[in-house]
Parts: sequence; C-alpha cells; structure tokens
Amino acid sequence: MQSVFLPHPHAHPINQITDNISDFKTHFFKGMGRFICPFLLLIFIISCEKTPVSLHESYLTPIELQEELDSPAIYHGPEESWLIVTAKHGNRLFVYNAETGEAITTIGSYGSGPEEFDYPNSIWIEENLMIIVERDNHRLQLFHLPDFQFLGFIGENELAKPYGITAVRHSDNQLDIFVTDDKEISDNSLIEIYKHRIYHWTLDIQENSVTHILKNTFGSTIDPGILYEVESIFPDIKYNRLMIADEEENVIKVYTIDGIFTGIVLGQGKFIGDPEGITLYQCNDTDGFWIFTDQTSHKNQFYIFDRQSLEYIGAFTMNLTTNTDGIWLTQKPIGTFKSGIFCAVNNDRNVSVLDIEHLKDAMPHLFNCEH
Repeated sequence: MQSVFLPHPHAHPINQITDNISDFKTHFFKGMGRFICPFLLLIFIISCEKTPVSLHESYLTPIELQEELDSPAIYHGPEESWLIVTAKHGNRLFVYNAETGEAITTIGSYGSGPEEFDYPNSIWIEENLMIIVERDNHRLQLFHLPDFQFLGFIGENELAKPYGITAVRHSDNQLDIFVTDDKEISDNSLIEIYKHRIYHWTLDIQENSVTHILKNTFGSTIDPGILYEVESIFPDIKYNRLMIADEEENVIKVYTIDGIFTGIVLGQGKFIGDPEGITLYQCNDTDGFWIFTDQTSHKNQFYIFDRQSLEYIGAFTMNLTTNTDGIWLTQKPIGTFKSGIFCAVNNDRNVSVLDIEHLKDAMPHLFNCEH
C-alpha cells in the first residue's frame, strides 16, 4: 500500500516557505537600503567637502567698541591708499592707512544734513567718488575724495530701507549704480514691493558735481527669483550677471544687469549663517572667482565659486576673523601688498586685512588662469 503524506493544516510547502524567506529578505534589504543609502551618500558628500583653508591676517585695524562697523572699501589716492569703513551705530566713517591699518581720522556725525549720517550701512568707492548708503536717512550720500567734499544726495524720495550698493562703470563720466532696498512688506503691498527690490541709477560725473537719473527698478515676483531680504550685491559685466544675496533664503540669486532673474540660485544648503559680503577676483577678462561671506560667530567662512561655471570650488577662513558683514577686494598694489588685499569686517569691531599673495600661496589652483 502506498503511503500518502498530507500537509499539516497550518504548514506550508517547503518551496513556499523558502519563497517567503526570500521575499522577506528582499523587502528587508530594500527597506534598509532606502535608509542606509542616503545616509552613506550624505557621509560621502561630507567627507568629499573641501576643508576650508585657514589663513593668517596680515593686520587688523584698531578695535572700535560700540560703533558696529559694517562695510569696508579701499580708496587708491595719489600719495597713499585708505581703508574706509562705515560705522552703523557710531554714525560716521573710520579712515585708516590701507597698508598699515593705522588710524587716520573719522568723518561725519549723527544727523540728516550734509556730512551727517543715520545708520550708514554700505559704501562704494569708484576712483574719486565715494557713495554711502544710509538706511535710516533713506538715501545715498556722495563725496569727492580725497577731500571728502559733499556732492549731494540720491534716493531720498524713492528709497525706504536701503542696504547694499554696487556699481558698473561705462565711461570716465558715466557710472551705473545698483542699490538694494529691504522695504518692509505688508499684506496688500507684497507683490508691488518685490518688484522694486533693486534701484538702478545712471550717474553723470563731472569734476565737482554728480547728476543722476533713475533708470529702472526691478525684482521678480515669482519664486525662486523673489528677493525676500536683500543687502549685498555685486556685478560681473562680462557675463551679464548681478549677484544678489537673499538673507531670508540664505542663497545668492543671479540676475542680469538689466534686472531679469536668470533662474540660477547659488549656495542652497551651504550657508550656515547670512550670505553677506560679495566680491569678484578677476584673473583676466573671462576667468576668476567669486567670494561670498557666510556670516556666523562660530564658523565664519568665505565661500569661493568659479566665475565662469559658478561651481563651488572651495572656502577659506581667517584665524582671528568672525561674524563678517561687508568685504572688499582690490587687485591694485598697496605698498608691500603687490597683488592687493582682501578686507573683511571682524565681529562689528574692526577690519581684518589679508594679503592676496597669501591666498595665492594657500590656494594656487584659484589662480591658474594667470599662468
């Protein structure tokens, strides 16, 4: 008689059991993969991130307590070069010898008249013309250098809360300036204000006078081009780019010189603090690199992006420098600084100065375009 083996009512055939084990393993490892792979990728990205190069300052200017220094600029004079920096709370300008950092003088006081300031935030120097952005006087104040002769005001009737300024020179007598305006938003004016985040004037510069025409205002009203909180701004006329820092979204938004958003956003997920000072090092007509401040009090860095491709290529820190607002770079020689200097405000109290030659020695790949 042939024996017949019937399965247990709750048992599964062995092939079904092995199939279930296989399915369990598949689902388990797929699930773990969805968790582990992104985690390993994050570790890989972090490990591949370029470690910031640490550089020694060439000098620091004297500490100015309670002044809240914000933005520096360099004036190349006929006899010596000056480092001039705005003091927001002190309502004046500090002037230093740009080669040594030695204090020379202060300019201005609190008020609303000529040579008076109310929250002077940003500064731009173009040859003999100095422009100061006054946030709480809602204007620009113009001076002739080196005598600090008052030349007039711009924007008293247009600006609400101006912060940053940059310029594009078209000829000896014509200069275009771009000013960021961080006017407060109300529910019924949101779109209208976003359309006027940047003010663009054309200046006609004569020996002792400056006339101006408001050329246009601009700003996107559609994300991701909306400029929510604006301050720093800087142009690259060669590539028709205007870099604008948005401190609410912690990114750099790229516009054209004419005020059209390009669709390019830099630094997403990279800035720990506010994207602050912006400057451009030009190796030649087409090459160079951008420097953007990542302003923090614990990990203050200066990010470097390629001028042409806009790819992130590195970062550096300065040993004693933290909480940096404005920066300025000049490639013109200043005394012993044959390749120019990089200036960065240090914790609202003074200005740190770095020899460009030190940057070249530490990060030579940035300057390959010169060889």
